[in-house]
Amino acid sequence: MLLLAAACGSGEIGGTGASRFGPDDVGAPRVDSSDPAALSCAGAGPDVAARNGWRSSDATEPASDALHFEFKVRPTAANLDGLVAVGAESIDDFDKAAIAVRFAGNGLVDVRDGGGYASDIRYPYDPGVWYSIGVSADIDNRTYDVEIEPCGEPRQKLIDDAAFRDDVTVGDELGTWAVWSSQSASLEVSTPAWIPLGGCVPTACPSLGHECGQPSDGCGGFLDCGVCGSDTICDSGICVEGLVTTPPSPGCVPDTCESLYRVCGVVSDGCGGTLSCGTCGTGERCTSWGTCVVAASEPAAPTAPAAPACAPDTCDDLYRDCGVTSDGCGGTLSCGACGAGENCTSWGSCVAAMSEPTAPSEPTAPTCTPNTCQSLGRECGTASDGCGGSLSCGGCASGESCSSGVCVQNSTCEPDTCKSLFRVCGTASNGCGGTLNCGTCASGEACSSWGSCVAATTPPPPACEPETCQSLSRECGSASDGCGGTLSCGGCASGESCSSGTCVATATPAPPPSGDGSRPWAHNTGPSGTLTPSGSLTITTNGAVVENVDVSGRIYIDANNVTLRNFRVNATSFYAIEVVGGHSGIVIEDGELFNMQSAGILGGGYTARRLYIHDSDGDAIKTSGSGPTLVEYSFIEKLGRKPDSHADGNQTRGGSNITFRYNNIYMPTSESPNHPGSPYKSNANFMLQKNISNFVIENNWLNGGNYTVYCKQDSGSVSVRNNKFGRDFRYGVRAGSCSQWSGNVWNDTGGTIN
Repeated sequence: MLLLAAACGSGEIGGTGASRFGPDDVGAPRVDSSDPAALSCAGAGPDVAARNGWRSSDATEPASDALHFEFKVRPTAANLDGLVAVGAESIDDFDKAAIAVRFAGNGLVDVRDGGGYASDIRYPYDPGVWYSIGVSADIDNRTYDVEIEPCGEPRQKLIDDAAFRDDVTVGDELGTWAVWSSQSASLEVSTPAWIPLGGCVPTACPSLGHECGQPSDGCGGFLDCGVCGSDTICDSGICVEGLVTTPPSPGCVPDTCESLYRVCGVVSDGCGGTLSCGTCGTGERCTSWGTCVVAASEPAAPTAPAAPACAPDTCDDLYRDCGVTSDGCGGTLSCGACGAGENCTSWGSCVAAMSEPTAPSEPTAPTCTPNTCQSLGRECGTASDGCGGSLSCGGCASGESCSSGVCVQNSTCEPDTCKSLFRVCGTASNGCGGTLNCGTCASGEACSSWGSCVAATTPPPPACEPETCQSLSRECGSASDGCGGTLSCGGCASGESCSSGTCVATATPAPPPSGDGSRPWAHNTGPSGTLTPSGSLTITTNGAVVENVDVSGRIYIDANNVTLRNFRVNATSFYAIEVVGGHSGIVIEDGELFNMQSAGILGGGYTARRLYIHDSDGDAIKTSGSGPTLVEYSFIEKLGRKPDSHADGNQTRGGSNITFRYNNIYMPTSESPNHPGSPYKSNANFMLQKNISNFVIENNWLNGGNYTVYCKQDSGSVSVRNNKFGRDFRYGVRAGSCSQWSGNVWNDTGGTIN
């Protein structure tokens, strides 16, 4: 599924990239970084290593308008937060990097894709391991593909058709590269090898599965994959143990290097022993038939007699009793078959059937089910269908562009610079969702919060001034005073209870139109009883039941018919709960979600009820997919904790068969008379965009946001009915074209809202 990387609350680097991967798209086999053999493919070592900023280097030669380039990269620490960038001019900042491969702070590898970062598979990386990266760029179309290969492991496609960075001008060629790291730990990189697209890319011994021998590299050269030990020989690139373990037959006369016309290499003597016929000189290599030739002079296979005078070999000349082989002049010899209970060896001798190891058979490849634009969550652009084909998911409307498969408004944001902000040190937002790095101060100086270098002995800031119940707008309960103390703000009157510092009536309110009489608040949603502490959970078993847990981290659901009940998640990542697309029968109930960076729940195809979702840097829920998805009897509050947040109770950018009912979504703005100066940056209770169908919002209590319900681009089937609205919004109850609007009233007067 392709999602646009978060535009609010995340920087140029260090945030979590968008994902285009599904439940089976998990890459990156873990490499043992302590194994010297796993690290040996790094070659001579890095050419450039970046720490705490940029290290730039011009390319060895300018690249054409279509090219492929290869380089090796090694992160020296976990969660490094660094990248390798390619552009058209000397790179000293992110806005000059057209292409970027990022080793992100969340431990995953992803790629610059237009306005954000994305990948087609989930690809974690290990510290201390060298990775080979292959990039194929199409400059005319401003797209590129990326493949990745850890030492000794198969190469995998990380992304297809990623877009160049939106605001970078490339012209007709790429010519520079650079490395960036945000930490003192370095990101080490070898100089890229630039190859015109369509040119030959040499293969490697691990890619061929060879551990010995000298096979062709596919580009006219030969590889040296090593030699076997004294008790093994090289058979088709694999070292195998002694070929015949039984004693030779009485009267067997062993071959010699001279009788076999060999001057080099290791071969059987025909009687159970092994011959070592020597090595070749400098600049030469040993052929499979034991002749020394110039290292690049051996043809792949003779296709015709070498000369009219060629005398073909016979089975007797080659001491072969069985099998098929070349006659040395472009023809083929058939030397017969072995008797019952015997096998023909690779050198043409009949031996007992158990005396020669056989190669394991290849497993049958599973049947591939191609993805669709809908299953990937794409509404525009092209993408791989996962089975070797390509999907075309359409174009965007005028004034929009396709970013990571989603149509977005063309940006007119002009980013700030360190100079325009009068900063000479530290980091700061550029005002357009990116991050500026304005340098460091000299020894003995410190960077102030406003970006100036001051003497390190500058007096400390004033002593902490504790908050009060009044400054926090609390009338009940307890809270931190911000200086290490605790405030006690009193209790509530009879018939009331304290909810997030506010006394609310505990009496049952008037029932919604359906007759249900319980309005969700903090006291009647979320978990109960004793919970067992736990780290992050990954659920991949169909029918699994997980309950009574207190999770610090996140919960990742990749299975059908999962039940998650009576739980709490203190999120330490982008999302508290992630539901992988394509599953059904998932139930999430009686839970509390808080402290997430982006949203409480991501995904669709589930039923969620009696949840308490609060204190999010971003949104409460991001729904998507074809459902069915149901959210009911839940309480949502305190969203948008960051100054630049645009928080939504629910945000949907494409989806169908989604229902919200009997929920209390409470998001008053700081401009509302009842909540002046509220610290939370709310945008909308519901933000609906792009290809929405069969979306129902009914019998809810809704309050707050710039607009409480924003049908930005309604596809024609959004129903908003029988809801009760508060008045703590900035501009109005609704905006856009919510096509079906009926039975909605003011909560305080019961008056109809047309």
